[in-house]
Amino acid sequence: MESTLGDLLDSLLAGGELFYPVLFILVALDALVPPIPSEVLAMGTGPMVAAGLLNPVTAVAVTAGACFAGDVALYVLFKHGGRFLTRYGWGRWLHRNMTRLMLKLGTGGTYASLLGMRFLPGGRSASMAAAGIARITWRVFAPLAAVGAVLWAIWMLLLGRLSASVTGFPVWGSTIVGMIFGTLVGIVLAGVLTMYRRRRG
Repeated sequence: MESTLGDLLDSLLAGGELFYPVLFILVALDALVPPIPSEVLAMGTGPMVAAGLLNPVTAVAVTAGACFAGDVALYVLFKHGGRFLTRYGWGRWLHRNMTRLMLKLGTGGTYASLLGMRFLPGGRSASMAAAGIARITWRVFAPLAAVGAVLWAIWMLLLGRLSASVTGFPVWGSTIVGMIFGTLVGIVLAGVLTMYRRRRG
C-alpha cells in the first residue's frame, strides 16, 4: 500500500500521465469543498514547467478549465439548488453565510468578486456562491468566471515558477514556499480590501 502511494506521488511530481487528470479533479472539486488542497498541484505546475516536466500552455489550460468547471457547479448549485441546500444543516449554514457576504458586497461587488476574490483565501467559493444567490445571469457570469479562472491559473503557475527560480528547491519544496508566499499575499489583499470597505462605510 505504502509502495503504491509512493509510486503515485512520484508519478505526479514527475509530471506523469496521471498528473493532469488528478489536477483537473482536485481543482474542480475545490470550489465545492474548499479544504481540498488543489493549490498544491496548481502551484506545483510552476516548478514542473521550469524543470521541463510540463507544457506551460497545457498546464494553464487544464488548471483554468478545472477552475471554471468547479465555479460553474457552485454557481448553479446556489442559483437553482436552494431547496436542496435547505434540507441539510451544512447547506443552511452555507447559504446563510453566503447571503450575508452578498449583501456586504452589493451587486457591483459581486461582479468584481468574480475576478478578484478568487485570489483571497476562501474567496473563490464565496464569490461563486454569492453570484448564484444574486442570480447573476449566465451571460454576465460566464465570461467573468472564465477570465478569472485563466488569470488564477497563470498566477498559480508563475508563483510556483518564481519560487523555484528563487529557492532552487525541488518541486515539492518550491511548491510549499510558493503556497506560503501566496497565502501571505492573499491575507494582505484581504486586509487592504477590509480597510477600504470600512472607510467607505
